[in-house]
Amino acid sequence: MDTTQVLQMEHGFNASTFAARVTASTLSPIECAISTAIGTLFGRLHGGADQAALEMVLKIDGLNNAEDFIGNILKNKEKVMGMGHRVYRVVDPRARILKPLARSLCLNTPFQALFETFEKVEDIMELEMARKGRKIRANIEFYKGPVFYSMGIPPGILYFAFCNE
Repeated sequence: MDTTQVLQMEHGFNASTFAARVTASTLSPIECAISTAIGTLFGRLHGGADQAALEMVLKIDGLNNAEDFIGNILKNKEKVMGMGHRVYRVVDPRARILKPLARSLCLNTPFQALFETFEKVEDIMELEMARKGRKIRANIEFYKGPVFYSMGIPPGILYFAFCNE
């Protein structure tokens, strides 16, 4: 848990940081700045990407179905959550740390198949994006789901369950 949180905070000027700084710059009380930052975490493109990636992979019924599942998402021009990043154009360096952590927590446990499905989705996305001349890799959010899930945190509360409707 500590590793994921430190990696998340080491991201610099992200949406929640920006929003909090804007609120604080108006001389609003610190509680308001914190509330603003938390509000941005409600969005699936910032705080909810890890949950969305986990929910997506949990819908895939086995490794053999991953290619068709991702193919349908791409065909419908939907987002594959946890892939690519607005700041890290090629590789999210935080994912390089989190993926081995997820692997160590999941291998030889009931979560091994889940982790292997995550890896398969990552491989499929890299191949599909390379065909289009793009380099898109997994970001930190992609492997946070299996880390938290393997620690017993249900997918419905990976981020602010009270907001997730």
